[in-house]
Amino acid sequence: MMKVLFINSKHLNAPGGAERFAKVTMDVLGDEHEYSEIFEIDDLKVKKNKDITSILIKNKRNDFLNRVDIIFSSLFTSSKKRKINRKINEYNPDVIIVNNGITSGCSYISKKNLKKRKVFIIQHTDINVTVGVGSFIKKTLFKLVTLKSKYVNWVAFSNKSLSESEKHFKFKQGHSLPLFSKKNHAKKTRPTDVIFVGRLSQEKNIPLLNEVFSKIPELKKVIIGRGEQAKYIDLKMENLKYYDFLENEKTVNEISKSKMLFSCSDFEGFSYVAVEAINNGVPIMIKDNFLEAETLSGKGKRGFCYKGNDPIEISNLIKSNINFFKEKEYVEHIKRFEEFSSQKCKEKIKKIFTT
Repeated sequence: MMKVLFINSKHLNAPGGAERFAKVTMDVLGDEHEYSEIFEIDDLKVKKNKDITSILIKNKRNDFLNRVDIIFSSLFTSSKKRKINRKINEYNPDVIIVNNGITSGCSYISKKNLKKRKVFIIQHTDINVTVGVGSFIKKTLFKLVTLKSKYVNWVAFSNKSLSESEKHFKFKQGHSLPLFSKKNHAKKTRPTDVIFVGRLSQEKNIPLLNEVFSKIPELKKVIIGRGEQAKYIDLKMENLKYYDFLENEKTVNEISKSKMLFSCSDFEGFSYVAVEAINNGVPIMIKDNFLEAETLSGKGKRGFCYKGNDPIEISNLIKSNINFFKEKEYVEHIKRFEEFSSQKCKEKIKKIFTT
């Protein structure tokens, strides 16, 4: 028997996801294990009172968990780290599963606790939820999957995995950011030459984006971006498609149909966009002063970094590297993210958790 501890956070505008993740995991592992949960709530949004506590425990948790502890704490504070690690030591679990979000306590697990136990991040990947939510998520994501990848296993569920119907259940598994092979890159037709996805800002990226893209009229370009200043994008540029918003699945599809993902600013949520590009075999072109730029680009294996803000130099770099993966050979460093049928998914999860 294993002692399994879930760490969840409450999103009042989107309840239910964490419960489904927990139930899916418990269904796979079986009833013979002891399941408990640390349930943390940001007290900047929710008042600490008995009514909320009793409702959460009664309606959401006690029907399938042995024990629930609720932690009220301010967002991203050292007090949260102390509280979470104190509870981990109290529970002394064999396995820790962090559900539904990188920020829900995972970065607060001490290295000592990481070394002692198996830790799994179960992440619901949704670009449009995360683009614009703040640089903290971006920093935390790459702190975990790079610096802590020795101890942490990253398990990601696609949007459809939230469905109660198992016929739509998909599972993706990997231990760090993957590299590519030419075979993976060639799997999909890529009619778009270069794509930009992110929050648009006149101060941060719009002027450079306009200048760079206007200098490559022969290339097919896509911009997916929101923001109050998005109206300053030059929509008269040749071969440009602009979307202010697309559903997550359509956004990922647009990325996967591109030959390159271009970033010209360190905007919020870009890490998630980059992961989707990497996952679909799309190289990234990223400014060298971006946080974790070398990690994202794989030091030349997943893309490349550029310097400065000269639009002529940048546009020439885009043109000369548009067939990045056709010109280089790659060996996959780890197994690429895979999708499984419902039964194979269960077998895969069980193998990961029990070996």
